[in-house]
Amino acid sequence: MHITPSGLIKNPISLAIAFVICCFSASRAQSGQYIQVWGGPQYVSMLNVDDYYPANFGDFFNGGDDTYRTSFGINYIKNISQTFGFQTGIYYSGAGQKYSGTVQDFYGTLKGDTIIEHYNSQVWMDYIRVPIFLRFNSILDEKDIMNISIYMGLQIGYLTDVRWAVNIPAPDSIMAGYKNFDAKKLFNSIDVGLGAGAEFNFKLSKTLYANLGIRFDKSLGNVESKFVLPDNAPIELYYPLSTKKETRPSPTDLDVRNPSTHIALGVYLALTYKIKEGPPPKHRPVDDLQTPGVN
Repeated sequence: MHITPSGLIKNPISLAIAFVICCFSASRAQSGQYIQVWGGPQYVSMLNVDDYYPANFGDFFNGGDDTYRTSFGINYIKNISQTFGFQTGIYYSGAGQKYSGTVQDFYGTLKGDTIIEHYNSQVWMDYIRVPIFLRFNSILDEKDIMNISIYMGLQIGYLTDVRWAVNIPAPDSIMAGYKNFDAKKLFNSIDVGLGAGAEFNFKLSKTLYANLGIRFDKSLGNVESKFVLPDNAPIELYYPLSTKKETRPSPTDLDVRNPSTHIALGVYLALTYKIKEGPPPKHRPVDDLQTPGVN
C-alpha cells in the first residue's frame, strides 16, 4: 500500500498556515472540557523494508503485505482558550505486519529440483498507548454546526501481547523446543512515538458532538529488543518475528539490521460529550459592529 500525501493535499505547508490564521482570526470556538470515545480501522506496517528485500535475490522475495488492524479508546480534551487546548487519554492500538513471498528451502524439506518455498506469515502486536497532544480548533459560532480540529504530539505505548503464525513450520525436531517461546522477548516493552490527526466535529446539541477523524502514528525508536536467539533456533523466530530471509542469519543479526518502527494510519468515528463549560470569549469592539441595528 503506497500512500501519496500529494494525492490528498497539494500543499500541506500552505494548508497548515491557512488553518492557523483561521484559528486565531476570531475567537468563537467553544472552550471547555470534553470526554471523547472513538474507534476505527487502521493500516499498519513495520518499516524495515531494506532488511527483507535483499538486492541479490531479485523478485523472489515479496516482503510485507498490506496489513490492517483496529484502534479505539477514550480521550480527555480541554480547550483552555477559544482556539487552543490539549488532549490526553488511553487507547488500544493493533500493530504488526503480514508477510508473503518465496525464499530458499532452509531446511532441505523440498523434493526434486525445487529449492524455493512459498510462505505466508504474520505477527500481531497489541499496544496500550497514552498520548499527550496539543490541539487547535477552528471557528465555531453559535449558529454553526461543524468545525475542524487538528492535534499533534508525543505518545508512549506498552506492549501487552505478541502473536505469530507461519504456514511453513520448521521440522518438528527443531520446533519441539520452542513451542512455548515468548515472542514478546523479541520486542521492547515500551514504544515512544509521534502522533497527529485531524477531525471534523459535528454539533448535535449544546453538549454532544459527533466526530469523523484521521490519525497517524509513528515510532521514534527501534521496536526490536536485543534478545539473542540460540544458534539452533528456527528461522521463523528470527528478526523481525516470522519474516523469512534469503539465507539463514546469525543469531546476532540485529546488530547489523536497520531499525524496525511502527507506522499506523487510521480513520475513526467518535462521540464527544462536554462535561464542563469554559469561560465565554472576551468581548471585542468589532462584535458591536456586527450587531443588527448598530451602524
